[in-house]
Amino acid sequence: PLETEGPEFETIWAFGPNCGVSDIEAVAYLGDLCNKLGLDTISMGATVALAIELAQRGLLKPEEGLELRWGDPEVVIKLVEETAWRRGLGNLLAEGSARLASMVGGGAEELAMHVKGLELPAYDPRAAKGMALAYATSNRGGCHLRAYVVMSELFSLPRYVDPSSYEGKAELVKRLQDIYAVLDSLILCKFTSLAFFTTLNYEPTLYSRLLATATGMYVDNEELLRIGERIFNVERLFNLREGFTRSDDTLPARLLKEPLPDGPSKGQVVDLERLLDEYYMARGWDYLGRPSEKKLASLGLPLLHAGPRLQVAIDERYLDDALKIAERAYRGGAQILEVGTPLIKNEGLRAVREFRRRFPGAVVVADLKTMDTGWLEVELAAEAGADVVCVLGVSDDYTISDAVGAGRKYGVKVMCDLINVSDPVARAKEVERLGVDYVCIHTGISAQMREREVDQRLSEVRRVVESVKIPVAVAGGVRLEMIPKLVQAGCGIIIVGGAITKASDPAQATRRMLEAIEEAWRRLKPRSS
Repeated sequence: PLETEGPEFETIWAFGPNCGVSDIEAVAYLGDLCNKLGLDTISMGATVALAIELAQRGLLKPEEGLELRWGDPEVVIKLVEETAWRRGLGNLLAEGSARLASMVGGGAEELAMHVKGLELPAYDPRAAKGMALAYATSNRGGCHLRAYVVMSELFSLPRYVDPSSYEGKAELVKRLQDIYAVLDSLILCKFTSLAFFTTLNYEPTLYSRLLATATGMYVDNEELLRIGERIFNVERLFNLREGFTRSDDTLPARLLKEPLPDGPSKGQVVDLERLLDEYYMARGWDYLGRPSEKKLASLGLPLLHAGPRLQVAIDERYLDDALKIAERAYRGGAQILEVGTPLIKNEGLRAVREFRRRFPGAVVVADLKTMDTGWLEVELAAEAGADVVCVLGVSDDYTISDAVGAGRKYGVKVMCDLINVSDPVARAKEVERLGVDYVCIHTGISAQMREREVDQRLSEVRRVVESVKIPVAVAGGVRLEMIPKLVQAGCGIIIVGGAITKASDPAQATRRMLEAIEEAWRRLKPRSS
């Protein structure tokens, strides 16, 4: 007889129902065998189950004398041993289910139960929408312990949450992910949260007190959540750097397409796009799943892209038209959205408020072109939700100083537009001393149609860049082919209007602009390092 701990509940599922094995002694033996061989039972069980299904469908041919069938513990034991020693079919299984499916091909990829290469555990996400989102967005792949939402969805701890509902799941998942990121760093068992949480706010009070006691540092609930959020965003930045995108925040295709065949959640699938949109918004990420500039700044983290940034100028007349274009540009990856002067003049500051509401993770620029009452206009824009306010360089120093003062008070940055300034270099130096955060070399729309575009002022742009330490923005008829020259000239912000807003597909136009900026920056970077 075998004397061993457990078997643990995930092991029971992975080698039991998942592989069709009903012999509990065989399941216990398999768990003990995996422990001795150094194999994870969730990944091993899921990969064995995939191999059996592939064989049943005629997609995988095992070696002679080995018949892969459901419910045969001897077959499962043999596959585990072969995997550990990479013998026979085990040499393929040792790669895990994602690579196994990729090597087999023929539609096998849709049968592999993994996210980002990590096999899924026991909880079917079609029946628990919070768990579905937790699997999809986990930085390490399909893990149930990055946000154990099933404690509420299935076990009613600390309170019951309807597992089939989408409402509020994004906030629950985010909060648990942040708290559990800290618990992982503290090497604390997450199952303590089943006892420590008392409401669906998942309050980390006891963990905060433990951390403060252990370190001597003052850590309250807010700071603990901030620590966790910082950890989670750093992990996300790592994944983005390595090439992960929104498309990787997904679930196996059959869970998105095939309804549950029976049980209390019969007929359900997962509307993952809805969950992702709400989750990214809750996290302060953009539509592509990238932490926004605002979010990274609030956490004290560096930007993923160190080069020039793209600002999309929405100079429409009507708010409805502007929002449609802004939505497409945002989906294309734009993180800086400018509420243009014509739009503000026609719709008022409600346009800024609506941009703030619709795009909470974006940097919203209010192009007021302030000429007087600098303090008041920046104050009004800040109250409407602007992150950056534009003032005119041709205004007097008092106006600019007042605008800067209001910006400091309300946490708003000030961009000084040098449109129609007779000596941009001299004025750029002056307004830098006054405290503005950016200067902008701007060729106006009327001038573009009659005289010149900004690429004809490259020498002027270079002189301004060389004369100040603050970032220099450029605006005025910027097109895709101009991007390399503007990057080489040292522009910190490239403002694009019609080339995106008038395009047949603003999302695609935005992506192309971003790709051009990043490519030009990559080429420039070796020479500047």
